Amino acid sequence: MPAASQPSENYPRASKIPSSESHSARETPPPRADIPFILTTVGQRSDPATRKLIRSHVMLGKNKGRPRPSKRRRPPSWDTVPPWDSTENVTVIHEQIAVIPRRVGSDWSFVQLADEIEPAALADIIKFSSVSKQVTVPLEACIVFHKVDGRMVQPLALDAAYLNAAALGTRIYIGLMLGSEGSCDLICGSPHYSKALRLLRERLSSGLEAEQTSDSTITVVIALALHARISKDYEAARHHIEGIKKIADLRGGIAEISSRPMLAMEIFRCDIGIALETDKRPVFFANVGGVESFVPFLSDMPITEPQGSHNSRGGDTPEIFLDNIDQDLAAVWKATRRFCVLVSRAATSRRKLPEGNLLQALASIMYRLLHRSYTGRSFNETLRLALLAFCSRIFLQLPVIRIEDTHLSNAYRECLLEVDTAQAATPRLMLWLQMIGIVAVFGSTDRAWLSPLLRSSFERCGIGSWRELADVMNELVWIGLVFDRPGRDVLNTLLLDES
Repeated sequence: MPAASQPSENYPRASKIPSSESHSARETPPPRADIPFILTTVGQRSDPATRKLIRSHVMLGKNKGRPRPSKRRRPPSWDTVPPWDSTENVTVIHEQIAVIPRRVGSDWSFVQLADEIEPAALADIIKFSSVSKQVTVPLEACIVFHKVDGRMVQPLALDAAYLNAAALGTRIYIGLMLGSEGSCDLICGSPHYSKALRLLRERLSSGLEAEQTSDSTITVVIALALHARISKDYEAARHHIEGIKKIADLRGGIAEISSRPMLAMEIFRCDIGIALETDKRPVFFANVGGVESFVPFLSDMPITEPQGSHNSRGGDTPEIFLDNIDQDLAAVWKATRRFCVLVSRAATSRRKLPEGNLLQALASIMYRLLHRSYTGRSFNETLRLALLAFCSRIFLQLPVIRIEDTHLSNAYRECLLEVDTAQAATPRLMLWLQMIGIVAVFGSTDRAWLSPLLRSSFERCGIGSWRELADVMNELVWIGLVFDRPGRDVLNTLLLDES
């Protein structure tokens, strides 16, 4: 009778089950409960129960499915932990809790910048660049802008002057948006101003024309001009704009820079803003008729009258007054109204206009208005100032900030109070002139003298609701996206005062 095989040294190995004869001669000892031990003989097939037992033993630890991460155990609060009793023989086990550390720094933390800069200033640059269009372009909702390319981001790591100018410009815009009384002191005391100015001077004296006329150099000068405007140093601001004009001439004229619409927009906005605040002609397009020419108007397009504006008030057609004014001014009025229709259609259809249209409208309309003037308090001069007030609101001003107490607002106020409009102005046009003043350039102190004039115009035009007022405004020059809310507030205030 063969003896039972012994298990191996490392792990018990299953042997064959003995035959029935051997099993009857010798009783098989009962296997241990924890480890099954199977005996077998050569040539004997295992019964199904034995095969099942072997298979289940082989498959131990397998086919358990996809492993699942264990839930992190939350440490008990101090209120639920029982007080420590030193008399008890208890082994204390300190369980280490795995904690993912918080993120340190930003995506720019390990980027080598062109100059040392405070982390807070860098964070402001990054945040402001992501929302700059929304806070600086009133018509942003109707314009599709090209994504910022590497030409405006890479200089942060390569150009120290550009980096400091970006920090300075960001600080200026944030200060304007905050609107605090001390924002000017905060902006004017920026250390980035002196750095940007010093680095710009070094570049201009280096003799490297490619760097002197680059986009980043123009951006630095724009930031310095903006700083001078905020500081009320208009002579320095104009000097900076003249420098940009020289750079543009070296590059082949403003047409070459206009291929970068947003860069050209910032140049024009700064140039025009200084002109409006100082009553001086802008730097660009000063030699029209010689070596320069105005930017052409946007292509002609058919204009359809807004619904509800079919000659229903006073018998005067919307633009009959154009026959009685200067024809150059009439052409600007038509171009402005055409652009308003384009923007209104874009807002209604949600089909945005290309950024080039915004640049072309700004340059073609505002420079023509600024390079012309009319005598005294004539109706032509009043209408020119009204169009400037309207365009400054849709092209220049920040959506959350109104530019008040400038030369434009003062001159327009005098015109509205003294102009003789008996021959040229219709009742609806007079209402429009007054509404543009109060929603675009006048401050709260002007309501005292303007409110009686508005009430009189409402009565003459039969205005009793916002819908009626909106119809009259849309017949002329109006963009609801910008002016509907303040216009409605004006009407509600006047109607409330009467009740």
